[in-house]
Amino acid sequence: MNKRFGLWVFWMLFAGLTASCGPLTDTPKPEQTLNSAPSSENLISPNAQSQASSTSALEVPAPIAMPPSYSDRPPEPGQMQSSTMPNGLPALQPKGINVESLFATKINDSDQRFARLENAVLDLRREFETFKPAITRLVAVESDIQDLIKQLDILLRNEPMAPPMPLKPETGPTPLTAADQAPPPNARAISPAPPQPPAAPPAPKAVSGKTVVKALRVGQHSDKIRLVLDVSKKTSYSADLDAEEKLLIIELPEAQWNAARQQSFARSELLQSYSVEPINDGAGSRVVMTLKRPTQLIKQQALPPGNGNADHRIFLDLSL
Repeated sequence: MNKRFGLWVFWMLFAGLTASCGPLTDTPKPEQTLNSAPSSENLISPNAQSQASSTSALEVPAPIAMPPSYSDRPPEPGQMQSSTMPNGLPALQPKGINVESLFATKINDSDQRFARLENAVLDLRREFETFKPAITRLVAVESDIQDLIKQLDILLRNEPMAPPMPLKPETGPTPLTAADQAPPPNARAISPAPPQPPAAPPAPKAVSGKTVVKALRVGQHSDKIRLVLDVSKKTSYSADLDAEEKLLIIELPEAQWNAARQQSFARSELLQSYSVEPINDGAGSRVVMTLKRPTQLIKQQALPPGNGNADHRIFLDLSL
């Protein structure tokens, strides 16, 4: 009886010791307790983090297969990557696993955490710089396309219209028949009359006691043309030559005109025609001479009577 009671007490003590001294694998360690606390880097529940820690402690990560002919090590955070590829195009290197595990490492030091964040921002900036030329080219291509569309629109609007159709077809002259070409019977040849030259207006009669212009004469020379005005008395005059307008204006403010008031010069190389109009209420005269081409007034002078001529003379020489 005492032996049975002693065995039963022994088994009870053994079972209690076994229950109190079980495996310590689930007991959290001090480091795990600190890491399981919620932080700004990893906001997950403590149970889920403890399960992930136990699972990661038991599992062994598989090796990552590298691409063929790859000998470069991945750049550290903050390091400069290659900006171009062997063909000269901008290098577009994806981060891959580095992006997924960028902030996986637990860092308690605030300075190191800010440094890691700055390096990540620098890497992001460098990747943007590699994309920037492609974006610039894309914007330029889009601008060129818009310019081409505008030019095509202008060409379509300015396209010439088709010429209008003629209302009636052009027809040649109707040929004459034999009856139309035959001369009429008893037809007499009538010669055309020669044209009659236009009658010059009669010269006005000279007024006694006043200065009058009796005639305007033209003399042809090899290098000049001389205009001569025959005046009854000595009188004042002025001559103005406008080469651009091809006009010669002669004014005699105190001499009336007693010759032909207009005349044409068909055979002259320089003179075309002239006309006379009264000035100073009929007391004077103005001669407007029209020229065929520009010329120069070489010489002008008033001469007294002489050499068998009783009239005063005013001459003007024009170059040929």
